[in-house]
Amino acid sequence: MQSPIPLITASALSTLSMASQGLIDVAMPTGQVAPVSLFFLTSAESGERKTATDRILTAPVSALQAEWAIDTQAERVNLATQLQLWEIECGVIEGKLRRALKKNQPCEDLKSQFAAHQNAKPEPRQIPHLMYADTTVEAMLANMHATWPHAALVSDEGGGILGGHALRHLGVINQIWDGVDTIRVDRKTGGSFTLEGARLSLAVMAQRAPLDAFARRKDGEAMEIGFLARLLVAEPMSRQGTRQANAGINEVGQAALNVFHARVRELLLSSRKNHTEGRPRTTLAFNPEATAMWLQFAAWVESQLGAGGLFEDVRGFASKLTNHMSRLAALIHFFQGSGTLIDAASTDCAIKLAHWYALEFKRLFGTDDPIVIQQRYGDLLWIWLHRQYLQRGRQDFLLTDLYRLAPRKLRKRPDLDIAINDLCARNMAQLFRNAKPAFLRIVPPPVQYGAFLAPQVPSPWSATQSAGNQL
Repeated sequence: MQSPIPLITASALSTLSMASQGLIDVAMPTGQVAPVSLFFLTSAESGERKTATDRILTAPVSALQAEWAIDTQAERVNLATQLQLWEIECGVIEGKLRRALKKNQPCEDLKSQFAAHQNAKPEPRQIPHLMYADTTVEAMLANMHATWPHAALVSDEGGGILGGHALRHLGVINQIWDGVDTIRVDRKTGGSFTLEGARLSLAVMAQRAPLDAFARRKDGEAMEIGFLARLLVAEPMSRQGTRQANAGINEVGQAALNVFHARVRELLLSSRKNHTEGRPRTTLAFNPEATAMWLQFAAWVESQLGAGGLFEDVRGFASKLTNHMSRLAALIHFFQGSGTLIDAASTDCAIKLAHWYALEFKRLFGTDDPIVIQQRYGDLLWIWLHRQYLQRGRQDFLLTDLYRLAPRKLRKRPDLDIAINDLCARNMAQLFRNAKPAFLRIVPPPVQYGAFLAPQVPSPWSATQSAGNQL
């Protein structure tokens, strides 16, 4: 897979989310219990191979869906036969009851027999519809009510999902993310219905323009009601123009993928069995060492919410950051099948992921203060320079060429100077202004495709940030 790393990460974690959400919840040290479902929204242009990535990682989901569909066809034939027999038996009992009533004979036994037979009417089994692609939110919610309460919405054309109609149901989507047990869904047509114990995972890719339009629609309603705060958002650097043809997944990668597929299938089968048998979800909690890490992270997040803090301008998202982290920790731990107490290693990994996503959210939706603008300009220039390095091996760029060829948004000299100064401040480039001619030399990073940037902000997890930028 030569997709951007954050896109692959979102696809893998959302697949694990949809496989696990019917089996477990997570208890935080504060006592709050939450679902483990994750919502991912990745901003990327068409051609980043999200569909191909999802197809590889969700293969066991699609396979089970197909198997259950075949079973359903056979069951329908058997059900039709059972219904015919049931109707014949019902007619016999009903006839006996009518005759007894006409003759004023005692018929309590017949009434009980009739009632028991009504309750024994053959019904089709609920067949899970696990994954929805490019459907409307309203249609998905209706199907969750009619067929199976656990679902995943996976789309590489998120512009449609983020359209105007989606806003009508954001309140319901928020409630599902929160884990509200009983949710009423009102519809203008088709009647209202109630969702019981619903769980939903989300993995959507949208281009930046529809995403920005969605965030601004109705004076930022999606932000105001907290929907965006429930999303793990990323905008990875494109790999288009740098991908190399290869023979596919290597032997080591295929072995790891096989393990992932087997575990996802195992979890989905267990989820269906548990739901059919009416078993409750298992609640995972943090062990003492992981609890200490959780509390440290929560304290740091809280310290950054005030004036001048890192999350001053994205408090809505930051207020849910420990919730996001807890879900990630539970999923990482549960995937390994290591019992009901989340360990420190899973928590550490989840903290790093949550921290990275927090910085990415700030980069995309934070206030346009001078520091953020400077970093944004630097990121834009770096993406262009990095692509030149990967494609042509170039490290040195004449300033006169940059003023002509840099990304269009940076063609004005003051803007390009801001971007250059930012990269130099981050030790990602060196400026030789006094050379004849003047040039900029980039410091090439390790060649890990899919690298993308987030604001460089000091925190207890800053030491891991360079790795986090690569995910």
